Amino acid sequence: MEPTPNNTQSLPTGTRLEQFVIERVLGAGGFGVTYLATDSRLNRKVVIKENLPAQFCFRDPASLTVAPRHSHGDDATNFLWSLENFSKEAALLASLEHPGIVRVLHSFESLGTAYFVMPFVEGETFDELVRQIERRPFTEDELRGLLDRVLSALDHLHQRGIYHRDIKPGNILITNEGVPVLIDFGSARQRLSERSMTVVESAGYTPFEQLQSRGNVGPWSDLYALGATLVKAITGEALPKAADRAFDDPYKPLADIPIWLERFSVAFLSGVDGALQMRPKDRWQNAGEWKAHLHQSTAAKAESTVPESKVEVTATPQQAPNAVHTSSPLPLPTVEERDFLLAYQMPIRMCWIPPGEFLMGSPGNELGRQPDETQHRVQITRGFWVGKYPVTQAQWRAVMGSNPSHFIGENLPVESVSWLEICNDSQGAGGFLSRINSTAPSGFSFDLPSEAEWEYACRARTDAHLNHGKNLSYDTGECQNLDEVAWYAGNSGFRTQPVGQKIPNAWGLHDMHGNIAEWCMDFYGDYANKWDTDPAGTFTGLYRVYRGGSWINGPKDCRSSSRAGVAPETHLRNLGFRLVLCTSPFIHENQ
Repeated sequence: MEPTPNNTQSLPTGTRLEQFVIERVLGAGGFGVTYLATDSRLNRKVVIKENLPAQFCFRDPASLTVAPRHSHGDDATNFLWSLENFSKEAALLASLEHPGIVRVLHSFESLGTAYFVMPFVEGETFDELVRQIERRPFTEDELRGLLDRVLSALDHLHQRGIYHRDIKPGNILITNEGVPVLIDFGSARQRLSERSMTVVESAGYTPFEQLQSRGNVGPWSDLYALGATLVKAITGEALPKAADRAFDDPYKPLADIPIWLERFSVAFLSGVDGALQMRPKDRWQNAGEWKAHLHQSTAAKAESTVPESKVEVTATPQQAPNAVHTSSPLPLPTVEERDFLLAYQMPIRMCWIPPGEFLMGSPGNELGRQPDETQHRVQITRGFWVGKYPVTQAQWRAVMGSNPSHFIGENLPVESVSWLEICNDSQGAGGFLSRINSTAPSGFSFDLPSEAEWEYACRARTDAHLNHGKNLSYDTGECQNLDEVAWYAGNSGFRTQPVGQKIPNAWGLHDMHGNIAEWCMDFYGDYANKWDTDPAGTFTGLYRVYRGGSWINGPKDCRSSSRAGVAPETHLRNLGFRLVLCTSPFIHENQ
């Protein structure tokens, strides 16, 4: 993001606030200033937000202290109220934990006013991407992926009684990993504006009820602003101001305009139109309603695009010798291992995973469970082989002839590889999977695991037993002996470690909970809230799933049920993969 030039009220570069040193102004408005700063204790960049409602207060240029414009009367009262409200807002935001919301790390008072500190997340605002749509328009799949993630974040907020109140393209940050994150909440300044009888409006995005002193503000208000954001992303033009729509509405629904129906499905456009009704009661009432419509239309869209020639194939479950094949709960199975030697002279040791059933996801919030971990029963009907270890740098180099990893070592897991480099041809040279599948044994194919296969293999049927008596809690997916089974932030030395040094799970798999996170085949999306058989995730999306903790993660991210997604072209130092080898036919519907 481009920094905003300093205004006369902002702190100068080099100012120290507790352990934080101001570097520059990122943004400034009538209610506060946002700074980029350095945390001198932890040697990291942070963002600091300062309470500075200019209509009530001023900064003394010599002492840098902030004070009310008048020591008595409305200015003094309103400034004191702003401090209290700002601090309450900080405490509320600090309680949130969602990948689509930037958390508050710390709050404090200094120089006569209040501040809170947030992580510095690198990326660019959605507004910056929207400005490029003439050269590079968004596809429906891209906007569906963005919408799905932002709706999840809003649902997290709204269920806690929090409203953003200022959603617009400039307040959605797309991180370098491709994750949309809500920034710059307008709740505090909206309440302050109501108290001072002033109007705060982001023209084209603020719904009419937010312009009223006692308007019916609710989840539908944020959804209106999100719908307006999508209008800008689709058309390049902002929605008319709410006041201009009040009587003779010039807005024509997107689903009624032929030019947009040529590029987007009527279901997707009608979903956006449903958020933009003038009367709150006529809109989507909550994020869940819009998400349900989005997912239903996604499934319908996928079904409508299946080629007529597609043949449905039913496979008979295959088993390795002596593999267990009965319904859970079960005794811990005997580990069945086998080396597969490919033409690249690259042996891959794999463990047999028998078919079965398990509860996927997590049932409660007590261990940091995210809303997208909804627990549901899954049946895996086919057995499969899965890599005993993550793919190493030596194995990657044997196939691809290069090593993209940041941490170098033959027996370290390969990392900094994208989903596309693993799964797709690259400039005709062939991705990792296409190369090794040319040498796979007859009747087998190498692949990435589906998300369900990954969690099933990680849990190793611990519904009745804990691994080694204590390893993995089936209900929550929490590792009870993390130091024994995983490399994570508490023991890794903040780097990857050679594979196979920690104890394996009951099916013989090492490093599932930590060392590196691992790509899966699926698009990232909500689980089906029902019994599911061999699920392969949603049909479309912007992101691919990755699973497992890594050397940089804390314990809650090392749970078997923890999940996340990033853009398939992403390269991360804590993200690699392991292989599955499946008996044919094995179909990933979304490949």
